[in-house]
Formats: sequence, C-alpha cells, structure tokens
Amino acid sequence: MVHAVEPAIGTITISISGFTGNKTVIVHSSKDTVIRRYAPDSVKFDDAKLSTLEEIKPGDQLRARGNRSDDGSELTASEIVSGTFRNLVGTIHSVDASTGTLSVQDLLTKRPLQLKVVAESQLRKLPAPAAQQIAMRLKGRPGTETNAGSASSAPGASGSEGGMEGRSHPGERPTFNRCSDDCRPPPCGPAERRCGDDCFD
Repeated sequence: MVHAVEPAIGTITISISGFTGNKTVIVHSSKDTVIRRYAPDSVKFDDAKLSTLEEIKPGDQLRARGNRSDDGSELTASEIVSGTFRNLVGTIHSVDASTGTLSVQDLLTKRPLQLKVVAESQLRKLPAPAAQQIAMRLKGRPGTETNAGSASSAPGASGSEGGMEGRSHPGERPTFNRCSDDCRPPPCGPAERRCGDDCFD
C-alpha cells in the first residue's frame, strides 16, 4: 500500500503487511525505471499502460521489482506497477448462478454487497485456515474465528505473502501449514520449528 510519493526525488513509501506486522519500504525510481498503471476496468497486468510517478497516489496498491538493500528497508526499482483496487472479505449469503451474482456481507462495514462474476473473473476456493487468516488481518481482531469467503482485486499474481497459515483453539498450541522465512530450526527441538520467540510442532 502506497503511503507517500515524492516525485521530485523519485521515491515512493509503501507499507508491506506480514505476520509480524507492517513494514515500511522506500522504493527508489530513476529515469530508467519502467512504470505502469493498471487500467481502470481491468486487473490484468497485460492491460496495464505505461505511466509516470505523478500518477501514483497514497492509497494505491503497488508492486515493484528491483534490488533490495541488505536490511530490506529500501528497493531500487527497475519496474513498478500500481493501481487502485478494492479488497473485501465477506460472508456469502446467496449465489445466483443464472445471473452470475453473489450476495455478500462485508465483514468490515457490515453492509450487504452484490458481486458480479464476469467472463474474466478468476474464482478460487481458499482453504478454511487461509480464509480465516485473511479475515482476521483485515478486521484487525486476531482470535475471532469465522467462516468467510473472500473476493479481491489486487495487482500481480495471486498467492500469500510471507507469513503463517493455520488455526488454533483456546488451550492448544497452534499448528501451521507453512512458516515464514523467520522460522529456523535451532534452538528448538529437532522436530520443532522456531517462529519468533516460540517453538511449534
């Protein structure tokens, strides 16, 4: 997510969300950086048009490719693509296959929404732990279980950012399908992984 843009010095300040919280990264551009912007009516990268730094605004979503600094706090970009998208997580109330519509209640605003599925829409079914993690992250209230469907339009290929997916219940140690790069074996036991200050099976 873009927080600030300074065209005069060619920098963009972005925030990257992860399991451990938000991290700020400064993206540096130059005259050789290829900048593209998604078309207003498409989330396809192939439809993105050549753009300028001035078109990038706070609140946009941005992806950049380039060389990172050793501490990961800065990136010298060779390519940048940005766009304005809306992400939502909601509970599906009804599906009308004949009209290609979904009735959804947005978990953030509690308002009903209607989603229209078109020929270019990409539909994927999330595993329950992944859907729960996304819902908790957007609601900002970890620890609340919910069965939710998710719909999003975001730049780039689909997938999870670095983090851990799993489910835990009161009184139990959480188990995870996948650990982030911060997880390393020692000093945990041979059958455990280290995530932050804790060891998990």
